[in-house]
Amino acid sequence: MRPDFQHALAAAAEHNDPYGRITVIKQAVKEEVRSVDPTVSVRFTDYFNNSIAPDMVLQWPNEHRERFLFVRPTASAGWLLNELRFVSSHQPLVFTLEEFASASDSNGSDSARESLGDAASATNTWITDASGTAAMSGARTQSLPLGLLGQAMVRGGRGVSDGAEIDRLAAETASGFAGVSTLSSSAISSAVLAIEQHLDPEQSGRLTRLLRAAWEGHGGESARF
Repeated sequence: MRPDFQHALAAAAEHNDPYGRITVIKQAVKEEVRSVDPTVSVRFTDYFNNSIAPDMVLQWPNEHRERFLFVRPTASAGWLLNELRFVSSHQPLVFTLEEFASASDSNGSDSARESLGDAASATNTWITDASGTAAMSGARTQSLPLGLLGQAMVRGGRGVSDGAEIDRLAAETASGFAGVSTLSSSAISSAVLAIEQHLDPEQSGRLTRLLRAAWEGHGGESARF
């Protein structure tokens, strides 16, 4: 969790005015998202923690599309799985104020977390927490491909990603792009698999096309990509 977000949550908890508290939380979540993708424009709605209405709408310059963002108070996999049926048709980004590691069922059965991940992936829904955005925010400054990965996650991330999962994805992606110079097909295959697991077809296609171009630019055969 980034210190700024932690401080914002603490300030919100001390706020006497409910509307003021909501505004502080929304602003904090907005900054988390923008730390991963600085190009995104975030518009607040009049709702907060509504079952079907988004808390924010994400938009991008010169792109005629948007992505809904829903803020959720808990990271309980069972609870989120139930909530997902109300919002998954929008292929949204769901941000949990509680970190997955602190959830009440974090030490319980893995089946609920696995079911949540499967459902989120199948519906192109990205569920993350402050540890996930902090990890992606830190990784995106390390290289251009990881910067593009951060943008792609906000635009079309899917599945469930905490900080540890984002670290693994970033490492696989970085390794794949680094492997281009040595034409390491195993590193590239692992990167493509990780990218396709965590991104919808449109966004994964953008990154894998870049990876393919780099592969061919270093003399790799197209058929072996």
